[in-house]
Amino acid sequence: MEIFLCFFAASLFSITSAISYSSNIITASRINNVKKNVFNVNIYNNNQIKTTFTSTLIKEDADKLIFLTTSHSFKALNINESTVYNLSLKLIQFYNIKKEINLNSKITIIYDNKDEDIAIFTINKTYEFNNITTNKNLNFNSFENKITQTNFLYSLGFVTLLDDNFNQSSHNLFFYLKEKESEFLEPNLLFVKDIEYNSGSSGSPLIYKDNIIGIYLGKKINNSKLTPFFKLFSNTIVSALINSLTHK
Repeated sequence: MEIFLCFFAASLFSITSAISYSSNIITASRINNVKKNVFNVNIYNNNQIKTTFTSTLIKEDADKLIFLTTSHSFKALNINESTVYNLSLKLIQFYNIKKEINLNSKITIIYDNKDEDIAIFTINKTYEFNNITTNKNLNFNSFENKITQTNFLYSLGFVTLLDDNFNQSSHNLFFYLKEKESEFLEPNLLFVKDIEYNSGSSGSPLIYKDNIIGIYLGKKINNSKLTPFFKLFSNTIVSALINSLTHK
């Protein structure tokens, strides 16, 4: 009887531990679903690259793809909400970095908050995307009450490097917030030390489970050091982003 009780207790402990452990990690399938929506975007004009950045596909319409990135990513092109440009693009999907998507498309900015440095833009959904698998369930969420849950927070994006011949190449990056030294500053900035985000990384999303709660903006001085930082989404920002999609 004692042996049976010990075995039962040990089994119960193992099951409980497994449930507890599994509830504190992100599954590979959930992360892969996010990877399918994160893209490196290169925009060309007259065969010259004008800007490169990271963006997240947040919605698909019948004829349009809608992406989230930073407002400053379009500064070199002088694109704003009142202009539509026909440009050449090269996109690389995080989920399949070896495949390039080259297309010509109109680019339209439907939301441009320069104060928060957040933009939403659309491109044409051309035939080049016919064989690209994406996730249609990516949503926005406020960072409030989530920054302390580091087991569920991660970021992924791209960095653009120059090779020996000064040709640009894009490399994907991924990290869990719990593995980095981070500091939250009011009202909605998150500084993260020792990450490799650099040129081409602007717009990289900060993810809570599979919800976007912020984006990487660049680097700024914090504690006398140039430090990478994210803009976190408050309830006000989330409402504005959702509203821009509803009334586009």
